[in-house]
Amino acid sequence: MNAMVKLLIAEDDAVARQTLEFIFRKAGYELQIATDGPSALEAFQHHDTPLLAVLDIVMPGIDGIEVCQRVRASSYVVPPYMILLTVKGSRADIVRGLEAGADDYVTKPFDPEELQARVRAGARIVELQHNLASRVKELEAAISRVKQLQALLRTDTHVYEFGPFRLEAAERRLLREGKPVIITLKIFDLLLLLVQNSDHLIEKEEIMREVWADSIVEDNNLTVTMSTLRKVLGEEHGQHNYIQTVPKRGYRFIAAVRRLEGDS
Repeated sequence: MNAMVKLLIAEDDAVARQTLEFIFRKAGYELQIATDGPSALEAFQHHDTPLLAVLDIVMPGIDGIEVCQRVRASSYVVPPYMILLTVKGSRADIVRGLEAGADDYVTKPFDPEELQARVRAGARIVELQHNLASRVKELEAAISRVKQLQALLRTDTHVYEFGPFRLEAAERRLLREGKPVIITLKIFDLLLLLVQNSDHLIEKEEIMREVWADSIVEDNNLTVTMSTLRKVLGEEHGQHNYIQTVPKRGYRFIAAVRRLEGDS
C-alpha cells in the first residue's frame, strides 16, 4: 500500500529530515516534505491531503502539537494518521501529544525499523478507514435507491397487463381474466416491483431491501416468496414464462407488459 498513501515528513532539522527521507523513499513511500509548522499544516488543506504524517514537535512557526490540534479540528472523510517524532520523551509530553490528536508518539533517537513498522500500522488503519468510507458511500447510494423504489411503489397509479393478468397498483389488486387473485402484501409488492422494472435485472439485495424494508430477513424469505409468486402466475417447475432467474444475482420480469394509466 506504500505507493498508494502519501507520507508527510515535517522536520526542521536538515540531518534528521534527510535521514527520514532516505528511510521512507527506500521503503517505497510517496513523500511530501515540510520544514516548518505552517507548511506542514498547509499540506493538510489540499485535496490530496497526505493520509500519513511523521511530525517533529519543535518546529518554527507552529509546533507539531498545534498542527495535530488544528488537523483534528478539521473534517476529513478519512482522517490523517499522525505520528509525533521528538526528543521530548517524558510521560507528560507523550500524554500532551496524544491528547492533541496524534495517533502515535516516537522519541528520538529512533530505531528505523520500529518507525517503519509504526508507519505501516498507520497505513493499515488508513486503508481500513478508506474501505469503510467507501462502503458507507455505497450504502448511502443503496438507501437512496431504496427510497426511490419505495416512493414508486407508494405513488404508482398505473395498471399493468401481462398475459391473462391485470395488476392495479393503486388498488393493490391482482386480477386473472377479470377475477381477483388472493395474494399476500409481500407477494403483491414483489410482483409490482418486478413488473415496474420489466426487462431489467433487479439484484437480490435490492429486492430484499425494498420488499422487506421494515424488517430484517434472510435470503430464504425471498426464495420462498418468489416460489409462491411463480405458482400464483401459473409457472410450473423449470418454466420461466414470466420471471427469469439470473443465478447468484437476481430476477428479471420477461413477459410483455402493457402499462395503462390508472383511474385518478
